[in-house]
Parts: sequence; structure tokens; C-alpha cells
Amino acid sequence: AILDITDHEDFVACFWVASSFVQTAAIAYYTTYYDADLVDVAYIDLIVGLVSFIYVMIHSFSKGWYRRYLGGIFKNFALRNTLAVKTLFGTSIPLMFGQLLAYGEWE
Repeated sequence: AILDITDHEDFVACFWVASSFVQTAAIAYYTTYYDADLVDVAYIDLIVGLVSFIYVMIHSFSKGWYRRYLGGIFKNFALRNTLAVKTLFGTSIPLMFGQLLAYGEWE
């Protein structure tokens, strides 16, 4: 998500299209030529997602796209900011109950 808002959305979009194509082709091949079930499709999804994540991380770090943000990501303990934590909970709890009421099944 950081790459989308730091002017690298072209890379993210192109890579997402390419990895989705690879994933679809792998699932189509495996289900066509082997007796695949839903668990096999889940494993393919997991493997393609993991390889994609590792590639994007290595590529992004080698290009230096995360360098500006590493301090804020790894050296910050946000729970000490009590105003932000109160705002987060004050916003998320009503939204959580709204989602529960809207999409929860009541039988």
C-alpha cells in the first residue's frame, strides 16, 4: 500500500496484472492436467502470493523506495500516542458494530 501512495503505482499495477496472470495460468494448467481440488488451488494461491511478496520486497528495497519510511515503520511505538489510539478505537468500534449489523446473519 505504501508503493501506491509514493508514486510507484505503475509498478504495483503492472506487477499485480503479471502475477494474477501467472496465478490464473498455473491454476488452469494444474486443474486441467492433474486431478486438482480446492486445497491444491489454495496452495497455488499461497505460493504465488508468497513469491510475489518476496519479489516486491526485494525489488522495492533494492530500488530504495522504502528508505524514507523505515524509521516510521520499525522504530515507532504508536501505542504511546494515546490521542491516536483513542481516535482509532473511537472510529473503529462503531464501524465494527455497523459491519456486524449489516452483514451478520441473524437466525
